[in-house]
Amino acid sequence: MLKVKGLLILPIIIFLLFLSPLVYAQPTLELSSSSGYVEDKIDLKLTNFTPNSTINIFWTFFNSSKIAIASGETDKDGKFNVTIKIPQDKGGKKILEAIDKLGLKANVSFTLLPKIYLLSLKEKPSEEVSQVEIGSELMALGSGGVEDMLIFIDNQRYDVKPEIEENGKFSFEFLALGSAGTHGITLVSSKGKIFHSFLFNVTGVTNEILMGVEVANHFTLRDISNKFSDFIKNLFSLGIRMDENTALLRGDVKVLTENYLKASKETQAKIASNITETRKELSDLLGLVSSKVDENTKATLGLERNFKDINERLDTFKDSLSSLERAMGLIRQDISSSFSSTQASLSAIRDELMDLSSELDRVLSSVKAGFEDLLKVDRESLQNISYLVLSVTPQLLQAYSMIQLLILVSIIIGIISLILFFLLRGKITPRGKLNG
Repeated sequence: MLKVKGLLILPIIIFLLFLSPLVYAQPTLELSSSSGYVEDKIDLKLTNFTPNSTINIFWTFFNSSKIAIASGETDKDGKFNVTIKIPQDKGGKKILEAIDKLGLKANVSFTLLPKIYLLSLKEKPSEEVSQVEIGSELMALGSGGVEDMLIFIDNQRYDVKPEIEENGKFSFEFLALGSAGTHGITLVSSKGKIFHSFLFNVTGVTNEILMGVEVANHFTLRDISNKFSDFIKNLFSLGIRMDENTALLRGDVKVLTENYLKASKETQAKIASNITETRKELSDLLGLVSSKVDENTKATLGLERNFKDINERLDTFKDSLSSLERAMGLIRQDISSSFSSTQASLSAIRDELMDLSSELDRVLSSVKAGFEDLLKVDRESLQNISYLVLSVTPQLLQAYSMIQLLILVSIIIGIISLILFFLLRGKITPRGKLNG
Protein backbone atom coordinates (compact mmCIF):
# COMPACT_ATOMS: atom_id res chain seq x y z
CA MET A 1 0.00 0.00 0.00
CA LEU A 2 2.81 2.42 0.92
CA LYS A 3 4.64 1.61 -2.30
CA VAL A 4 1.50 2.36 -4.34
CA LYS A 5 1.04 5.69 -2.55
CA GLY A 6 4.72 6.58 -3.14
CA LEU A 7 4.37 5.80 -6.84
CA LEU A 8 1.28 8.02 -7.00
CA ILE A 9 2.94 10.92 -5.14
CA LEU A 10 6.14 10.89 -7.26
CA PRO A 11 4.47 12.02 -10.54
CA ILE A 12 2.63 14.77 -8.64
CA ILE A 13 5.90 16.11 -7.21
CA ILE A 14 7.57 16.02 -10.66
CA PHE A 15 4.55 17.80 -12.17
CA LEU A 16 4.69 20.53 -9.51
CA LEU A 17 8.43 21.02 -10.05
CA PHE A 18 7.93 21.53 -13.78
CA LEU A 19 4.80 23.64 -13.27
CA SER A 20 6.19 26.02 -10.65
CA PRO A 21 8.35 28.09 -13.09
CA LEU A 22 5.25 28.56 -15.25
CA VAL A 23 3.01 29.62 -12.35
CA TYR A 24 5.47 31.96 -10.61
CA ALA A 25 7.24 34.57 -12.73
CA GLN A 26 10.97 34.82 -12.13
CA PRO A 27 12.46 38.11 -10.82
CA THR A 28 14.27 40.13 -13.50
CA LEU A 29 16.92 42.85 -13.45
CA GLU A 30 17.43 45.01 -16.55
CA LEU A 31 20.06 47.71 -17.28
CA SER A 32 19.76 50.71 -19.54
CA SER A 33 23.28 49.94 -20.80
CA SER A 34 25.34 46.75 -20.67
CA SER A 35 28.71 48.57 -20.58
CA GLY A 36 30.15 51.86 -19.36
CA TYR A 37 32.84 53.67 -17.40
CA VAL A 38 33.48 54.60 -13.78
CA GLU A 39 31.13 57.37 -12.52
CA ASP A 40 28.61 56.66 -15.30
CA LYS A 41 24.93 56.66 -14.28
CA ILE A 42 22.95 53.55 -15.24
CA ASP A 43 19.17 53.03 -14.90
CA LEU A 44 18.05 49.73 -13.34
CA LYS A 45 14.56 48.22 -13.78
CA LEU A 46 13.47 45.40 -11.43
CA THR A 47 10.27 43.33 -11.82
CA ASN A 48 8.52 40.30 -10.24
CA PHE A 49 10.02 40.79 -6.77
CA THR A 50 8.13 40.61 -3.45
CA PRO A 51 5.53 43.44 -3.27
CA ASN A 52 6.22 46.20 -0.73
CA SER A 53 9.58 44.65 0.19
CA THR A 54 12.97 46.16 0.99
CA ILE A 55 15.45 45.47 -1.81
CA ASN A 56 19.24 45.94 -2.15
CA ILE A 57 21.46 46.19 -5.25
CA PHE A 58 24.95 44.66 -4.83
CA TRP A 59 28.14 45.16 -6.89
CA THR A 60 30.76 42.39 -6.90
CA PHE A 61 34.27 43.92 -7.00
CA PHE A 62 37.46 42.52 -8.53
CA ASN A 63 38.61 41.16 -5.13
CA SER A 64 35.27 39.25 -4.81
CA SER A 65 33.92 41.58 -2.11
CA LYS A 66 30.24 42.49 -2.41
CA ILE A 67 28.86 45.93 -1.44
CA ALA A 68 25.34 47.38 -1.67
CA ILE A 69 25.39 50.40 -4.00
CA ALA A 70 21.62 51.09 -3.94
CA SER A 71 18.52 50.15 -1.91
CA GLY A 72 14.81 50.91 -1.75
CA GLU A 73 11.32 49.38 -1.54
CA THR A 74 9.29 47.67 -4.24
CA ASP A 75 5.75 48.77 -5.10
CA LYS A 76 2.56 46.70 -4.78
CA ASP A 77 3.41 44.87 -8.04
CA GLY A 78 6.97 43.99 -6.96
CA LYS A 79 8.62 46.58 -9.24
CA PHE A 80 11.48 48.93 -8.46
CA ASN A 81 13.42 51.46 -10.55
CA VAL A 82 16.68 53.14 -9.50
CA THR A 83 19.66 54.97 -11.02
CA ILE A 84 23.12 53.93 -9.83
CA LYS A 85 26.61 55.36 -10.29
CA ILE A 86 29.32 52.91 -11.38
CA PRO A 87 31.93 52.58 -8.57
CA GLN A 88 35.74 52.49 -8.83
CA ASP A 89 36.90 48.98 -9.78
CA LYS A 90 39.07 47.09 -12.21
CA GLY A 91 37.59 46.73 -15.65
CA GLY A 92 35.99 43.63 -17.11
CA LYS A 93 32.81 41.63 -16.53
CA LYS A 94 30.96 42.60 -13.34
CA ILE A 95 27.89 41.15 -11.65
CA LEU A 96 24.98 43.30 -10.42
CA GLU A 97 22.66 41.38 -8.07
CA ALA A 98 19.29 42.41 -6.55
CA ILE A 99 17.95 40.66 -3.41
CA ASP A 100 14.74 41.40 -1.46
CA LYS A 101 13.95 40.59 2.18
CA LEU A 102 12.37 37.21 1.30
CA GLY A 103 15.47 36.07 -0.63
CA LEU A 104 14.19 36.51 -4.18
CA LYS A 105 17.14 37.50 -6.34
CA ALA A 106 18.14 38.33 -9.90
CA ASN A 107 21.48 39.27 -11.44
CA VAL A 108 22.86 40.70 -14.66
CA SER A 109 26.35 41.22 -16.06
CA PHE A 110 27.89 44.62 -16.79
CA THR A 111 31.14 45.36 -18.66
CA LEU A 112 33.30 48.04 -17.03
CA LEU A 113 35.57 49.71 -19.61
CA PRO A 114 38.83 51.60 -19.03
CA LYS A 115 39.09 55.30 -19.82
CA ILE A 116 41.36 58.35 -19.42
CA TYR A 117 39.67 60.79 -17.06
CA LEU A 118 42.47 63.35 -16.47
CA LEU A 119 45.47 64.75 -18.36
CA SER A 120 47.95 66.89 -16.39
CA LEU A 121 51.51 68.10 -16.39
CA LYS A 122 54.04 65.77 -14.80
CA GLU A 123 55.02 68.34 -12.16
CA LYS A 124 51.32 69.02 -11.34
CA PRO A 125 49.63 65.62 -11.55
CA SER A 126 46.35 66.71 -9.90
CA GLU A 127 45.62 69.72 -12.14
CA GLU A 128 43.77 69.06 -15.38
CA VAL A 129 45.04 70.68 -18.58
CA SER A 130 43.27 70.91 -21.92
CA GLN A 131 46.11 72.54 -23.91
CA VAL A 132 49.81 71.76 -23.61
CA GLU A 133 52.92 72.99 -25.32
CA ILE A 134 55.08 70.89 -27.59
CA GLY A 135 57.67 68.96 -25.63
CA SER A 136 55.75 69.09 -22.33
CA GLU A 137 56.02 66.09 -20.03
CA LEU A 138 52.46 64.89 -19.45
CA MET A 139 50.76 62.39 -17.14
CA ALA A 140 47.53 60.59 -18.05
CA LEU A 141 45.32 59.21 -15.27
CA GLY A 142 42.78 56.47 -15.96
CA SER A 143 40.17 54.25 -14.28
CA GLY A 144 38.73 50.80 -14.92
CA GLY A 145 42.04 49.44 -16.19
CA VAL A 146 42.32 45.86 -17.49
CA GLU A 147 45.38 43.66 -17.96
CA ASP A 148 45.05 43.22 -21.73
CA MET A 149 44.76 46.97 -22.34
CA LEU A 150 46.99 48.54 -25.02
CA ILE A 151 47.75 52.28 -25.22
CA PHE A 152 48.18 54.20 -28.48
CA ILE A 153 49.31 57.85 -28.62
CA ASP A 154 48.67 59.37 -32.05
CA ASN A 155 48.37 55.85 -33.51
CA GLN A 156 51.77 54.93 -32.07
CA ARG A 157 51.76 52.11 -29.52
CA TYR A 158 52.98 53.12 -26.08
CA ASP A 159 55.58 50.47 -25.24
CA VAL A 160 55.50 50.83 -21.43
CA LYS A 161 52.73 48.85 -19.70
CA PRO A 162 51.22 50.90 -16.84
CA GLU A 163 50.69 49.37 -13.42
CA ILE A 164 47.01 48.89 -12.58
CA GLU A 165 45.97 49.36 -8.94
CA GLU A 166 43.45 47.13 -7.14
CA ASN A 167 40.69 49.73 -7.61
CA GLY A 168 41.36 49.88 -11.36
CA LYS A 169 43.22 53.21 -11.46
CA PHE A 170 46.36 53.54 -13.62
CA SER A 171 48.68 56.27 -14.91
CA PHE A 172 51.51 56.73 -17.42
CA GLU A 173 53.85 59.53 -18.54
CA PHE A 174 54.67 60.69 -22.09
CA LEU A 175 55.99 63.67 -24.07
CA ALA A 176 53.78 65.96 -26.14
CA LEU A 177 55.56 65.35 -29.45
CA GLY A 178 54.62 66.08 -33.02
CA SER A 179 53.03 69.14 -34.53
CA ALA A 180 50.63 71.65 -33.02
CA GLY A 181 46.97 70.65 -33.15
CA THR A 182 44.68 67.96 -31.80
CA HIS A 183 46.24 64.73 -30.55
CA GLY A 184 44.64 61.64 -29.07
CA ILE A 185 45.18 58.78 -26.63
CA THR A 186 43.34 55.57 -27.47
CA LEU A 187 42.81 52.57 -25.17
CA VAL A 188 42.40 49.34 -27.12
CA SER A 189 41.92 45.70 -26.12
CA SER A 190 44.34 43.00 -27.23
CA LYS A 191 41.68 41.89 -29.72
CA GLY A 192 41.45 45.34 -31.32
CA LYS A 193 38.29 46.61 -29.59
CA ILE A 194 38.45 50.32 -28.77
CA PHE A 195 37.72 51.01 -25.09
CA HIS A 196 38.12 54.82 -24.98
CA SER A 197 39.58 57.80 -26.85
CA PHE A 198 40.88 60.96 -25.19
CA LEU A 199 41.71 64.12 -27.19
CA PHE A 200 43.98 67.04 -26.17
CA ASN A 201 45.39 70.11 -27.91
CA VAL A 202 49.10 70.90 -28.42
CA THR A 203 50.17 74.50 -29.03
CA GLY A 204 53.47 76.00 -30.17
CA VAL A 205 55.64 76.37 -33.25
CA THR A 206 56.49 73.12 -34.96
CA ASN A 207 60.14 72.53 -35.89
CA GLU A 208 60.26 69.19 -37.62
CA ILE A 209 64.05 68.84 -37.39
CA LEU A 210 64.12 69.86 -33.72
CA MET A 211 61.16 67.59 -32.93
CA GLY A 212 62.85 64.70 -34.71
CA VAL A 213 66.02 65.27 -32.67
CA GLU A 214 63.99 65.54 -29.45
CA VAL A 215 62.06 62.39 -30.23
CA ALA A 216 65.28 60.53 -31.06
CA ASN A 217 66.97 61.83 -27.94
CA HIS A 218 63.95 60.93 -25.82
CA PHE A 219 63.77 57.35 -27.05
CA THR A 220 67.57 56.97 -27.08
CA LEU A 221 67.92 58.23 -23.51
CA ARG A 222 65.06 56.03 -22.37
CA ASP A 223 66.61 52.97 -24.04
CA ILE A 224 70.03 53.76 -22.54
CA SER A 225 68.48 54.30 -19.13
CA ASN A 226 66.57 51.03 -19.32
CA LYS A 227 69.64 49.13 -20.50
CA PHE A 228 71.84 50.67 -17.81
CA SER A 229 69.24 49.82 -15.15
CA ASP A 230 69.05 46.25 -16.41
CA PHE A 231 72.87 46.04 -16.44
CA ILE A 232 73.07 47.23 -12.80
CA LYS A 233 70.36 44.75 -11.77
CA ASN A 234 72.11 41.88 -13.54
CA LEU A 235 75.45 42.87 -12.06
CA PHE A 236 73.98 43.06 -8.58
CA SER A 237 72.25 39.70 -8.94
CA LEU A 238 75.49 38.20 -10.35
CA GLY A 239 77.40 39.43 -7.28
CA ILE A 240 74.78 37.91 -4.96
CA ARG A 241 74.94 34.60 -6.83
CA MET A 242 78.75 34.57 -6.68
CA ASP A 243 78.65 35.16 -2.91
CA GLU A 244 76.10 32.40 -2.50
CA ASN A 245 78.07 29.99 -4.67
CA THR A 246 81.28 30.80 -2.76
CA ALA A 247 79.57 30.18 0.59
CA LEU A 248 78.10 26.92 -0.68
CA LEU A 249 81.48 25.84 -2.05
CA ARG A 250 83.17 26.55 1.28
CA GLY A 251 80.49 24.60 3.14
CA ASP A 252 80.81 21.65 0.77
CA VAL A 253 84.61 21.62 1.14
CA LYS A 254 84.30 21.74 4.92
CA VAL A 255 81.73 18.91 4.99
CA LEU A 256 83.86 16.76 2.65
CA THR A 257 86.95 17.34 4.77
CA GLU A 258 85.13 16.42 7.99
CA ASN A 259 83.63 13.31 6.40
CA TYR A 260 87.02 12.27 5.13
CA LEU A 261 88.60 12.69 8.57
CA LYS A 262 85.99 10.50 10.27
CA ALA A 263 86.89 6.89 10.71
CA SER A 264 85.16 4.32 8.54
CA LYS A 265 84.36 2.19 11.62
CA GLU A 266 82.19 4.92 13.09
CA THR A 267 80.42 5.29 9.78
CA GLN A 268 79.77 1.54 9.58
CA ALA A 269 78.54 1.50 13.20
CA LYS A 270 76.11 4.31 12.43
CA ILE A 271 74.94 2.51 9.32
CA ALA A 272 74.44 -0.70 11.32
CA SER A 273 72.56 1.16 14.06
CA ASN A 274 70.43 2.86 11.43
CA ILE A 275 69.64 -0.50 9.87
CA THR A 276 68.74 -1.93 13.31
CA GLU A 277 66.49 1.00 14.10
CA THR A 278 64.90 0.73 10.68
CA ARG A 279 64.23 -2.99 11.22
CA LYS A 280 62.70 -2.23 14.62
CA GLU A 281 60.51 0.50 13.18
CA LEU A 282 59.41 -1.83 10.37
CA SER A 283 58.63 -4.57 12.94
CA ASP A 284 56.61 -2.15 15.06
CA LEU A 285 54.85 -0.89 11.95
CA LEU A 286 54.00 -4.46 10.87
CA GLY A 287 52.69 -5.21 14.37
CA LEU A 288 50.56 -2.08 14.31
CA VAL A 289 49.22 -2.97 10.86
CA SER A 290 48.41 -6.49 12.06
CA SER A 291 46.57 -5.17 15.11
CA LYS A 292 44.64 -2.73 12.94
CA VAL A 293 43.71 -5.58 10.59
CA ASP A 294 42.50 -7.65 13.57
CA GLU A 295 40.44 -4.70 14.83
CA ASN A 296 38.94 -4.17 11.40
CA THR A 297 38.12 -7.88 11.18
CA LYS A 298 36.40 -7.78 14.58
CA ALA A 299 34.55 -4.66 13.60
CA THR A 300 33.42 -6.36 10.38
CA LEU A 301 32.16 -9.37 12.33
CA GLY A 302 30.32 -7.03 14.69
CA LEU A 303 28.73 -5.27 11.75
CA GLU A 304 27.65 -8.61 10.31
CA ARG A 305 26.03 -9.53 13.64
CA ASN A 306 24.31 -6.16 13.76
CA PHE A 307 23.01 -6.61 10.22
CA LYS A 308 21.73 -10.07 11.18
CA ASP A 309 19.95 -8.66 14.24
CA ILE A 310 18.43 -5.93 12.11
CA ASN A 311 17.17 -8.48 9.59
CA GLU A 312 15.64 -10.55 12.40
CA ARG A 313 13.97 -7.47 13.84
CA LEU A 314 12.63 -6.59 10.40
CA ASP A 315 11.18 -10.11 10.06
CA THR A 316 9.58 -9.77 13.52
CA PHE A 317 8.20 -6.39 12.54
CA LYS A 318 6.74 -7.88 9.35
CA ASP A 319 5.10 -10.68 11.38
CA SER A 320 3.70 -8.08 13.79
CA LEU A 321 2.30 -6.13 10.87
CA SER A 322 0.65 -9.28 9.50
CA SER A 323 -0.87 -10.05 12.92
CA LEU A 324 -2.07 -6.48 13.20
CA GLU A 325 -3.71 -6.69 9.77
CA ARG A 326 -5.48 -9.93 10.76
CA ALA A 327 -6.62 -8.37 14.03
CA MET A 328 -7.91 -5.33 12.15
CA GLY A 329 -9.88 -7.67 9.86
CA LEU A 330 -11.45 -9.44 12.83
CA ILE A 331 -12.28 -6.09 14.43
CA ARG A 332 -13.94 -4.96 11.21
CA GLN A 333 -16.05 -8.18 11.17
CA ASP A 334 -17.00 -7.72 14.82
CA ILE A 335 -17.92 -4.10 14.25
CA SER A 336 -19.99 -5.07 11.18
CA SER A 337 -21.86 -7.84 13.07
CA SER A 338 -22.36 -5.57 16.09
CA PHE A 339 -23.71 -2.85 13.87
CA SER A 340 -26.13 -5.30 12.24
CA SER A 341 -27.27 -6.55 15.66
CA THR A 342 -27.71 -2.99 16.86
CA GLN A 343 -29.80 -2.14 13.81
CA ALA A 344 -32.00 -5.19 14.41
CA SER A 345 -32.41 -4.28 18.08
CA LEU A 346 -33.30 -0.71 17.20
CA SER A 347 -35.88 -1.95 14.69
CA ALA A 348 -37.44 -4.22 17.32
CA ILE A 349 -37.47 -1.41 19.88
CA ARG A 350 -39.02 0.92 17.30
CA ASP A 351 -41.77 -1.63 16.64
CA GLU A 352 -42.42 -2.10 20.36
CA LEU A 353 -42.55 1.64 20.92
CA MET A 354 -44.93 2.04 18.00
CA ASP A 355 -47.18 -0.63 19.55
CA LEU A 356 -46.88 1.13 22.88
CA SER A 357 -47.78 4.40 21.23
CA SER A 358 -50.84 2.78 19.62
CA GLU A 359 -51.87 1.29 22.96
CA LEU A 360 -51.37 4.68 24.58
CA ASP A 361 -53.58 6.26 21.92
CA ARG A 362 -56.25 3.64 22.56
CA VAL A 363 -56.09 4.18 26.34
CA LEU A 364 -56.25 7.93 25.93
CA SER A 365 -59.22 7.60 23.59
CA SER A 366 -61.02 5.35 26.11
CA VAL A 367 -60.27 7.71 29.00
CA LYS A 368 -61.35 10.69 26.97
CA ALA A 369 -64.61 8.96 25.86
CA GLY A 370 -65.48 7.74 29.41
CA PHE A 371 -64.83 10.92 31.26
CA GLU A 372 -65.72 13.50 28.62
CA ASP A 373 -69.08 14.37 30.07
CA LEU A 374 -67.83 14.04 33.62
CA LEU A 375 -64.73 16.16 33.40
CA LYS A 376 -65.77 18.62 30.67
CA VAL A 377 -62.20 19.03 29.68
CA ASP A 378 -61.37 21.17 26.78
CA ARG A 379 -61.24 18.82 23.82
CA GLU A 380 -58.90 21.03 21.88
CA SER A 381 -56.36 20.95 24.75
CA LEU A 382 -56.52 17.13 24.93
CA GLN A 383 -56.13 16.90 21.16
CA ASN A 384 -53.12 19.23 21.26
CA ILE A 385 -51.55 17.13 24.02
CA SER A 386 -52.23 13.91 22.08
CA TYR A 387 -50.94 15.45 18.87
CA LEU A 388 -47.83 16.69 20.67
CA VAL A 389 -47.18 13.24 22.15
CA LEU A 390 -47.74 11.50 18.81
CA SER A 391 -45.55 13.98 16.84
CA VAL A 392 -42.66 13.93 19.34
CA THR A 393 -42.62 10.13 19.74
CA PRO A 394 -41.08 9.29 16.27
CA GLN A 395 -38.37 11.90 16.78
CA LEU A 396 -37.59 10.51 20.21
CA LEU A 397 -37.41 7.02 18.70
CA GLN A 398 -34.57 8.20 16.45
CA ALA A 399 -32.75 10.39 19.00
CA TYR A 400 -32.63 8.22 22.13
CA SER A 401 -31.74 4.67 22.98
CA MET A 402 -34.28 2.11 24.15
CA ILE A 403 -33.73 2.76 27.86
CA GLN A 404 -34.07 6.56 27.44
CA LEU A 405 -37.27 6.13 25.39
CA LEU A 406 -38.79 3.78 27.97
CA ILE A 407 -37.95 6.27 30.71
CA LEU A 408 -39.50 9.11 28.68
CA VAL A 409 -42.65 7.09 27.95
CA SER A 410 -42.91 6.24 31.64
CA ILE A 411 -42.55 9.91 32.53
CA ILE A 412 -45.27 10.86 29.99
CA ILE A 413 -47.64 8.17 31.34
CA GLY A 414 -46.94 9.39 34.88
CA ILE A 415 -47.65 12.99 33.91
CA ILE A 416 -50.91 12.01 32.22
CA SER A 417 -51.86 9.91 35.24
CA LEU A 418 -51.15 12.83 37.56
CA ILE A 419 -53.19 15.16 35.35
CA LEU A 420 -56.11 12.72 35.38
CA PHE A 421 -55.69 12.20 39.10
CA PHE A 422 -55.79 15.89 39.91
CA LEU A 423 -58.64 16.46 37.49
CA LEU A 424 -60.69 13.66 39.03
CA ARG A 425 -59.87 14.82 42.52
CA GLY A 426 -60.96 18.37 41.77
CA LYS A 427 -64.15 17.47 39.85
CA ILE A 428 -65.62 14.54 41.92
CA THR A 429 -67.06 15.21 45.38
CA PRO A 430 -66.86 12.71 48.28
CA ARG A 431 -70.47 11.59 47.43
CA GLY A 432 -69.41 10.78 43.89
CA LYS A 433 -71.17 13.79 42.41
CA LEU A 434 -69.68 16.32 40.04
CA ASN A 435 -68.70 19.80 41.30
CA GLY A 436 -70.29 22.88 39.77
